[in-house]
Amino acid sequence: MTTGRTDDDHTATRTPGGDPATGTTADAAADRTTADAADRRAGAPRLGFAMGLVAVVAFVAAALGIGVPATPAEQVAVDEPQYLMTAQSLWRDGDLDIANQMAGSWREFTAVEPPVETVPRPDGSHVSPHDPLLPILLAAPVGLGGWAGAKLAQAALAAALAA
Repeated sequence: MTTGRTDDDHTATRTPGGDPATGTTADAAADRTTADAADRRAGAPRLGFAMGLVAVVAFVAAALGIGVPATPAEQVAVDEPQYLMTAQSLWRDGDLDIANQMAGSWREFTAVEPPVETVPRPDGSHVSPHDPLLPILLAAPVGLGGWAGAKLAQAALAAALAA
C-alpha cells in the first residue's frame, strides 16, 4: 500500500482528502473501506450457513412433534379442526363455507366431532369465526397432505421465521 509518504520523506505530497490529524491519506482510507467491505462479504457465507443451520434445526424440532397427539384420542384439537376445515374448503371448494366439511370430512382430521362454532348465514353457509389467513396459507398443504401436511407447513414456517 502506497501512502505517498515514507518515513524518511516528510515532504511527500498526499492525495487530497486525507485526514491531517491522523496523517491518513485518502488512499489509505479507501483501502480500509475496501478491506471492511471484503470482510463483510467474507462473513456472508458464514452468516448464510448459520441461518440455514438454524432453519434446519427449527424445522426438525417442530416436525418431530407432528406424531404427538393433541389429546389421547385426537391428532388435532381445540380450534385446529376449524382451521383445517376452512383450509380444506378453500382447497376443495374454493370458498370459506365449511358446511360440507362439518357434515363429515372433519373425520379426516380427528376422531372426535369438533364443536360447532359457526352460525348459519342467511344463505345457509357456515363460515368459521376464525381469521382465514392461516387457512389460506394451509390450503395447499392440507389439500395435499391432510393434517400432517398442515403441520409440516407450519414447521417450515417456524424454520423460516427462526432463520
